[in-house]
Amino acid sequence: NHSPEYHAAMAACCTEFALEAWAMPVLKVPALKWLGLGLTLAGEFTRKLAMLTGGSNFTHLVAREKHPGHRLVTRGVYRLCRHPSYAGWFLWSTGTQVLLCNPLCLVGFCFVSW
Repeated sequence: NHSPEYHAAMAACCTEFALEAWAMPVLKVPALKWLGLGLTLAGEFTRKLAMLTGGSNFTHLVAREKHPGHRLVTRGVYRLCRHPSYAGWFLWSTGTQVLLCNPLCLVGFCFVSW
């Protein structure tokens, strides 16, 4: 259950990958794939750690009001980063584009995710 914007981004990155692999395979630099994989895994780990550390205080929805049982989490990964889930998402989403060697979508994903 992802948003239409998410599906549009996925379609764009798959299209860019396929077109560039066919028309300009020189853009698909093997060494960059390892950097992209590292960024993607770091982002996934950071986001999952934020979810585990936040526990019942973590939600995928932006809260506009403080719920009665909600507590501010300041331990674990939250001690190092105020919004580790967002940081993890940024690393994951941009890392996927480095992994795929998609220069156009990398710029777009950086802009939108920031």
